Amino acid sequence: MVVEEPSVIAACSAAAKFISENGEGFTAHATDSIMRGQIQILDCDCQTAVFVIEQSQKEIIDYANQACQSMVSRGGGVVRIIPKIVPCGDDLKMIDSNASDMLIVEVLINVCESMGANIINTVVEHTSPFVADLVGGRPGIKILTNLCTERRAFAKFEIPIEKMKWKNASGEEVAKRMIEAYLFAKHDIYRAVTHNKGIMNGIDAVAIATGQDWRAIEAAAHTYSELSIQCDLIFY
Repeated sequence: MVVEEPSVIAACSAAAKFISENGEGFTAHATDSIMRGQIQILDCDCQTAVFVIEQSQKEIIDYANQACQSMVSRGGGVVRIIPKIVPCGDDLKMIDSNASDMLIVEVLINVCESMGANIINTVVEHTSPFVADLVGGRPGIKILTNLCTERRAFAKFEIPIEKMKWKNASGEEVAKRMIEAYLFAKHDIYRAVTHNKGIMNGIDAVAIATGQDWRAIEAAAHTYSELSIQCDLIFY
């Protein structure tokens, strides 16, 4: 773990020891390695474009997979194309009086065991002119998104409630206080940001030590937290 707070490492070590001695350890699993790339299309009839893209899924996927043939050979590659309209209202009109919406074409890619950023960017850069010609628009940004709602890992542990006792407090009392602290954060944004920072203390410290993109993890975690409050996420 790489972190400036020694207490973070001490806390993680103490928690791991407690779980090891009082439960059955951790269990974990992960989803498939599906990542998203995004292609911004401007100057087109968005409603018509969505219909055209939905009807041309196979054609677009076949074209996009030309840019990642080695990944396709390993069982990965582009698996789905999702068009969506992003309404910009008067914001876009400030630079183009005839525009109000933009089309975003999302490319879902199974990146297998790779992190996937470079191959995603290669695929969407290769595919964007093809999509723009298909709908009669102009390609803008084409790049990955770090919000990986289809690529998630899960870990959990279980401890009998009686094992939660601490000093003079019963296990039930300790569990009650933990839930009360959680509810404080759930309903107050100032508490939530500090609770979330505490979670990222452990995640970032491991991510940095193992050479991971901790900045992307941070950005995605905070956005995912916000999305889970605002709406029900739909996973493909």
